[in-house]
Amino acid sequence: MSRRAGLIAFGVFLSVGLLPFWRVLAGPSTSLAGDGADASLFVWNDWWFARAVSTGANPFSTQMMYWPTGASLVLHTLSPLNAAAAAILQPALGLVGAYDVLIVASFALSAWAAYLLAKQLGAREPGAYVAGTAFGFASYHFAHALGHLNLVHTEWLPLALLFVERHRATGRGREIVGVVLCVVAAALTDLSLLLTTVLAMAVLLAARGAMRERRTWTLAAWCALALAPLAAVVHG
Repeated sequence: MSRRAGLIAFGVFLSVGLLPFWRVLAGPSTSLAGDGADASLFVWNDWWFARAVSTGANPFSTQMMYWPTGASLVLHTLSPLNAAAAAILQPALGLVGAYDVLIVASFALSAWAAYLLAKQLGAREPGAYVAGTAFGFASYHFAHALGHLNLVHTEWLPLALLFVERHRATGRGREIVGVVLCVVAAALTDLSLLLTTVLAMAVLLAARGAMRERRTWTLAAWCALALAPLAAVVHG
């Protein structure tokens, strides 16, 4: 697949993804994408994460709730990867604008990732577009776009499968790095996404008859090694 075709596909998915949110994008600093209920929780998450990082505090524990004892956010849907992205966007877009951009971008990114996976699996251009549209614009995605920032960035699942397939085809070490980064990104997005991604990888490898291959277990070991310090940081 040419790079140009991939960029065109991303542009198409981004354009389509913008359409349902035109009213939000017309006032990105004041109009909150979603129903305003759970969405407000994730706006607080983004504010707290940026504040904690800038002051050197632990983002997984806060004194802002249940003062003076505070509360642990380890099992809270903090979605630190999205919160970190929002922290970068906040100076230019504000809290609400950063949240809206992340919601809108999730459609294009998820669809594009599924498109790339379909191409890797041998689909032709029309079929890859159908796959991307079906995955990125599924009813699941629209339902959770109402206020679940932790559940809309599903692009890490197809990207992980893409790198698994590339590693099986080429054996290159950089594909292992790609798999590991996607697994870590899924863990930093939501634990349910991590579990779904790992399960999908296992199903793919089982379907390929690769569960007993050494490189499959090498890949699993690298993923486990990458997640271990992450767990230590979160629970520490």
